[in-house]
Amino acid sequence: MGSQERYDTIGRHPPPGRARVKRKGQMKDRPTVSRYLVRKGAVPGQWMIWDREIRAPARLDRGVATGLSEERARLLLEQLTTGQP
Repeated sequence: MGSQERYDTIGRHPPPGRARVKRKGQMKDRPTVSRYLVRKGAVPGQWMIWDREIRAPARLDRGVATGLSEERARLLLEQLTTGQP
């Protein structure tokens, strides 16, 4: 029996950073990581939206999401994560 299974069978929480394994048919407690994040650009005062999947600045219909103000970057991030246009 693995260490993760042992925590579930004795009713204790797993150590930080470990996923909890549950029985068949139950949801698993796993942290979700957003695909996109806001990062500082190379030029001071400029920000970008980073795409973790392609490991590069996010590509949007309007071009690459770089050289943005922090406010604009956070607004675009919210739109990307909620699926709003």
